[in-house]
Amino acid sequence: MVESDEVFCLRDIVEELKGISDESLRSADGKTERVKRSWCDLPSEAIHMQLRLVVLDCALSVCKLEKLPESLLDDGFCCVTRTEDELSVVCETSKVPEGALAREDGLRALKVQGPLDFALVGILARLSLTLANVHVPLFAISTYDTDYILVNEENLGLAVVALRDAGCIAIA
Repeated sequence: MVESDEVFCLRDIVEELKGISDESLRSADGKTERVKRSWCDLPSEAIHMQLRLVVLDCALSVCKLEKLPESLLDDGFCCVTRTEDELSVVCETSKVPEGALAREDGLRALKVQGPLDFALVGILARLSLTLANVHVPLFAISTYDTDYILVNEENLGLAVVALRDAGCIAIA
């Protein structure tokens, strides 16, 4: 487990974390104690690695599209997944194309500072189990270099507190 002097206390910089209110952090405090015990059975590198998370400033949406507008790839956050069944895009809410077949708005992203080695085991498991234990649903995205965890805006404070209590560091 992470030593207490290695744990970053978010209360000291809560003013700097955009989108996270003091009230949200205070109400989350009592709900995260069981997180510390729940991920102890994960592979050792996931437990001992001190993950650094960056809260992204932009509001994100997940949408289902018929066709990908090329302009979505010009700038800003954009992740595209094409399968036999669908075309899904995660992008900044302000850039969701008209005519989206379905969409979920109001998401915020926590980026795991990378790059992460492909040989690491249990990183997403640690993050998702931590959030599952405090009943925060997530949407995970992995890239070549790192992972992103998307949570609903109203759960951002609880997610940050739970991850902090599990030994992660959050950076505004």
